[in-house]
Amino acid sequence: MTFCLPADLQARSVLLVGQTEPGLADEFERRGAGKVIVCPIEPGALSADIYTREALTAHLARYGVSGDKLDIVVLTSLPTNHEMVRRYLGLWKHFLQDGGVLLFDMQFHDSEIDDVFGSGLGPSVDMPSKSMVVDDWLADYAVRDLSPSARPGPPARVLQCAPRKPILLLVRGSPMAGKTTLSRELGKMAGQVLSLDKLIRALVRGAGPSSAAAEFFRRQPSVREAIESLNNETGKILEDFIDVVVDRIRLAERCVVVEGYALNDAVVSGLRARLGGLAVIWELNRTC
Repeated sequence: MTFCLPADLQARSVLLVGQTEPGLADEFERRGAGKVIVCPIEPGALSADIYTREALTAHLARYGVSGDKLDIVVLTSLPTNHEMVRRYLGLWKHFLQDGGVLLFDMQFHDSEIDDVFGSGLGPSVDMPSKSMVVDDWLADYAVRDLSPSARPGPPARVLQCAPRKPILLLVRGSPMAGKTTLSRELGKMAGQVLSLDKLIRALVRGAGPSSAAAEFFRRQPSVREAIESLNNETGKILEDFIDVVVDRIRLAERCVVVEGYALNDAVVSGLRARLGGLAVIWELNRTC
């Protein structure tokens, strides 16, 4: 696994879980890791009760793992039960700080069949397919296959997994450019579609809690004039409006679409500033 490590770990914190290969902890320290903790627990030897966030937190505390989140967690083995693997892998996202990664190597095959024999994970576990690993077991992560490792038998991949962030799609364009039509199509796979024009229409009609933005929109004679007036705002009203929008975005969804003529440069900049660390933000703008 050392071949995939950065040459300079820049004082990052590392947790090694399980029976690690000789010298692995020393190699992390040699590359500049600020803290390396070895936790010799084997998930296959743990009871099902440990597969909760609270129980695993308490278990790790016995080995000196405090409440501080980690930069790198390395797993050297997985549970021997398919049902437990996803639960076990999913737990580790709670122990990674923003930008942190989970590393482990395993064998899987590329066929469409979910399982074949001979995984090397344990006597009761068949070899999973790549889709089963990435789409099911690691559904909570963005996964990068770093490289095959050189060991006998089917090739083992080293997987680098970062906790998945929701996707925020900002659909922009002039009036009648087709934003709503595009957003409707995107909404078939998104968990939420938020129209800023509809939101402003509701605010013009007096809906929503009192705020500087709400009072501003209530004074506007029409939705179009409200949106045009918003384009000239840079202070408290703009900040309050961005707060209103952020409050309505459901980041628990995998994908959220925000669209509308009101999605001007200032609003986009405000959303990026507020949500850039919490979501992967894409901006879609019609070019022709």
